[in-house]
Amino acid sequence: TERTEKFPYSMQNLMGGKLDQRRQVEEVLINTVKQRAVEPPLDYTLIKLGEIKDAKDATFELRPGDVLDATITAATAEQVIIQATAFQPTARNSTFSCAGCLPADMLSTGDDAQSFWSETFVPLEGPELWRLDLDGSYNVELYDQLSEYIREWALLLAQTGKGLTTPIQTIESVPPQRSAQTVAQQSGVQMLFLPTATGRNYMSKDEERERETLSKSGTSTAKSAASRRRIAKEGGITVLVEKTTSDSLRIRARRCNYADDTGTIKEISEETILKRLQDAMAVWQQDNA
Repeated sequence: TERTEKFPYSMQNLMGGKLDQRRQVEEVLINTVKQRAVEPPLDYTLIKLGEIKDAKDATFELRPGDVLDATITAATAEQVIIQATAFQPTARNSTFSCAGCLPADMLSTGDDAQSFWSETFVPLEGPELWRLDLDGSYNVELYDQLSEYIREWALLLAQTGKGLTTPIQTIESVPPQRSAQTVAQQSGVQMLFLPTATGRNYMSKDEERERETLSKSGTSTAKSAASRRRIAKEGGITVLVEKTTSDSLRIRARRCNYADDTGTIKEISEETILKRLQDAMAVWQQDNA
């Protein structure tokens, strides 16, 4: 329903807009949940399943968004739905697709299976945009060094703004993030997109006066409650450094701070940040090989 402009979905949608109608139903559901103003609050989860078939040799995949097309076995679909509705917090308020066939030992509810599911669902938070798993040749003792490297890289990119179509502000610490059971330690930075001076980011005279007063008083925290709120609504990327329970290191970049009413994802700036991050990690890997 999110790929109606691409073949073959455009052909399926040609007569009567069947996929467009389904997408409208999904959007009504999402908006109803987000705009609910009474207790109890509600969550939604949209699961895109492939055709149910007995394809036991198919590799299992679960990815954020509407991106997979392959078939899925009934037992696998059952376990995915159970995990999404009962056990995995990152499935809340998300859309994901899955396909393939689970290994037999992952159809149980044992500790190994729950670790697998926890790791599988983590990319839904944000969602995750990029990941780099460092192999065993990189000692986990490099965790602190890698964390500092990412912090300095993020600060430098925010300062120079090289290649970015939207300016960013780097927050040198991140609030606790949902993580898999396989994560032993975690640190990171937030790179928040700054508002422009037009459109819905326009500041009233009262807000400008408040910001000016705080600035003159030497307040070192964010300029005003209004500006903090506006920055949060512009979106951004959280870059996480993680040490796993299997004694390995990894980097994850996930989308953050987009408001519910954000109509446009800043994909060009996101791609630029991710490309800069990949380049920076290539240098770090070479220096620490």
